[in-house]
Amino acid sequence: MELGTLWLALLQEALSWLASRLDPLTALDPAVYPPAAVITACCAMLACMRAAVEISMYPLVADYRTRIRAFIDRIKADPALVVRSNSLSTQLWGELDHLMQVLTREMSTSAGEGAQLVFVLKVLPGVAAPPA
Repeated sequence: MELGTLWLALLQEALSWLASRLDPLTALDPAVYPPAAVITACCAMLACMRAAVEISMYPLVADYRTRIRAFIDRIKADPALVVRSNSLSTQLWGELDHLMQVLTREMSTSAGEGAQLVFVLKVLPGVAAPPA
């Protein structure tokens, strides 16, 4: 996705989020929704930005499947994340800061198990989870 397209999608999501919280009869009345309040609301939405992450883990050991499965199971235990796996990677959706905290914790746990690891990540900020 090109950067311009990503920013456009992010702006559309921010405006949709804001519109869902405004009374349609007074949405354009600056006395009801002062511009500073609208900007603050948009900044709050962006501060808890949703994101998608695609991650692949490559343990350089013979029992790699066990280690990969344990890593995915630990991530799936977090109820704030949407997690989908396939044979090549695992896709995660959630709040960006939370996603990075979970990944940092679980990558550190896996690294502490002693085996040499390679992680490959793609991070897509501003991407909401797909419909269930």
